Amino acid sequence: LKKLPLLLATAFVLITIANKAYTDHHEFEFTPEKPYYVIEDPNAEGSEKQAINKAAYYGYRIFHQNCHVCHGKAARGSSFAPSLIDSYNYAKKGEKMGNGQKYDTPYDWFLDTVVNGYKREIGGGTINVMPGHGDVVDVMNNIDGIYGYIAAMAEGKLTTKDRPGKGWKLK
Repeated sequence: LKKLPLLLATAFVLITIANKAYTDHHEFEFTPEKPYYVIEDPNAEGSEKQAINKAAYYGYRIFHQNCHVCHGKAARGSSFAPSLIDSYNYAKKGEKMGNGQKYDTPYDWFLDTVVNGYKREIGGGTINVMPGHGDVVDVMNNIDGIYGYIAAMAEGKLTTKDRPGKGWKLK
């Protein structure tokens, strides 16, 4: 009975922390500076233990529908197209990108590249091309989510290379 106040205080703190986490992910709104959230789901198995916000989850789905053929599983790159994880981090540092441009933010780089495509000349005049996707409805409807999915991986918060969990469904 002497420890009851300590137990009640501990329970209060734990409930407050859990409620804050619940509120944070259920009231999440996209911004280019905070384009995702990743939370752990202790009840899930495998890759779904890492759960992400709804837009980033749909970004994962649209990425694997439209982009992974060239950019590889989980945007890690292939022999045909670069790692978007590396490209995101170059853009974040303000480094010159392969198209010769510097961008103020990774979001600016991402929008420009996805909407307008990517061209550059390399030795011998060869032009590598990524077509613009500005007229691809499912890409444009989910562009912030695709960005959030890539940003979560590039920033090391989403480490699974497989399907993440559905964070917005967690209580």
